[in-house]
Amino acid sequence: MKKSISLVLYLIAVLTVFNCSEEDNNDTSAPEVSFVSPTLNSIFELGNISEDGISIELDIVDNVRIGSLSIEIKDANENTVYTFVDTQVFSSDLDNYHLIENFKPEASGNYFIQCFVSDTSFNNVESDIVEIVVE
Repeated sequence: MKKSISLVLYLIAVLTVFNCSEEDNNDTSAPEVSFVSPTLNSIFELGNISEDGISIELDIVDNVRIGSLSIEIKDANENTVYTFVDTQVFSSDLDNYHLIENFKPEASGNYFIQCFVSDTSFNNVESDIVEIVVE
């Protein structure tokens, strides 16, 4: 019985090593992130924002595979008011991804949106910060 368990664990380890592609091991390029919306300095009226909120759309591209993605929104006092982590990306084999996420501000003010992305080789990128105004 112990030999069977040891053999199974050995096979799992061997398969794991062989499943790591050469391309993943040599990847030194960070993903690219671009905002589709909102655009820098977009102005929204608090009373006119839809029930779904403000749509945040991003395009993310990597030369091998995207590993993780998160969005952070801060207010003018640098308090984090919203954090989004996309767990779907973790388990998929995507090298490009289009994200649509909604944010519903509770108060007027300036908000700063930033996206953080890593690929499966742990190359990281932080997007430019997009500032929006809610009046």
